[in-house]
Amino acid sequence: MIKSLALLYKQTTTGKTQTWEIQVEADKFRTISGQLNGKLITNEWTVCNGKNIGQSNETSPSDQALKEAEAKITKKLETGYSNSLTNVGRAKYFEPMLAHKFGDYESDLTYPVASQPKLDGIRCIITKDGMSSRNGKPIASAPHIFESLREFFLQHPTIVLDGELYNHDLKKDFNKIVSLAKRTKPTSEDLKESEKMIQYWIYDMLDLNQKNETFSERFINLKLVNPFNKYCIEVPTLDMQNEDALD
Repeated sequence: MIKSLALLYKQTTTGKTQTWEIQVEADKFRTISGQLNGKLITNEWTVCNGKNIGQSNETSPSDQALKEAEAKITKKLETGYSNSLTNVGRAKYFEPMLAHKFGDYESDLTYPVASQPKLDGIRCIITKDGMSSRNGKPIASAPHIFESLREFFLQHPTIVLDGELYNHDLKKDFNKIVSLAKRTKPTSEDLKESEKMIQYWIYDMLDLNQKNETFSERFINLKLVNPFNKYCIEVPTLDMQNEDALD
């Protein structure tokens, strides 16, 4: 049975919409591309061979076809394609607010202020469309987190979550976090280890329909994630009454 694995869209320099679809069937895949509502070009099937047959790390022909197809999807997303037609022509990703030196803003502070710890993890933005790095690159290494939030995004499709892929048990092993969270082509064993170790620590959230909300208002709304937080942890946020409390 032929299965459509992805249908992606991209705006061309002339303002038209380009479509790209990839299909898989057993041990092969093919792509179909062209302009939206125009003539489409269907490429020949690419047949895949299994790898390491008979060994513990064996990849069957059908698994290899799926793996190669998913790699092509990732590459397309990295070149500006979107999996949502409504996102064509819009900004490709959300840039998170990064930490700045305290001394540069010290004179502008009015106490009390909200304080959060700095985590040594991998910054991750999550929307209803998926997970991405702070530079907009898709994150494929922690699908367990996105799956745990799927129902949340069905109920709150305009929310953008800002956090870090992290685990406090690995706070002294940043390289391990990186190795788990930054894999672009994770194996099934990689994903099992990621599910066991990688959590999503949430700093902030934004409702695209309520862009003028203050941090305090947004912070209260973080409680919306609680029913879906099997892998999600709210970053501790404390009210600091003065500069001494920040030390």
